[in-house]
Amino acid sequence: PGYWIDRYPVTVAQFAAFLDETGLDEHYAEFMANPHECGIVARADGGYDVVPGREDHPVVYVSWQAAAAYAAWHDKMLPTEAQWERAARGLTGRTYPWGDEPPTLERANFDYGYGGTTPVGAFPAGATDEGVFDLAGNVKEWCRDEYHPYPGGAPMLAFDAATPDL
Repeated sequence: PGYWIDRYPVTVAQFAAFLDETGLDEHYAEFMANPHECGIVARADGGYDVVPGREDHPVVYVSWQAAAAYAAWHDKMLPTEAQWERAARGLTGRTYPWGDEPPTLERANFDYGYGGTTPVGAFPAGATDEGVFDLAGNVKEWCRDEYHPYPGGAPMLAFDAATPDL
């Protein structure tokens, strides 16, 4: 059946607003304070500030539970893997969101090509025909269903809060 998917990933500013407005402090990870990777800083009064210049970058260090809570706060839900893949591959089953041509730094932020995250929507040449941005590169996205590797694929390393450099 049909479904809706957001046009852009969740930004640092949007996630900070979620934390401020809901008071769900358990969804804040101290690693988010890193101004070069995320830029959400917890204030002593319990609120959150965004490091200037990071507002439009995609939020990182978000757990699956936090992503699901953020979506629910907007009366939405995380997409299933099949929905995410349909959004990325389109009706024609293209290899990449933009088509079948290989990735370039004009289409996506990958292999640390920009030294970190880039603002959401920064790659119009990498958008899908349907106008969805950043489905390849920049950051990983959570899906609603449990992760299982594709046949023949290597297991994905999960983020471990004890090793933030992964």
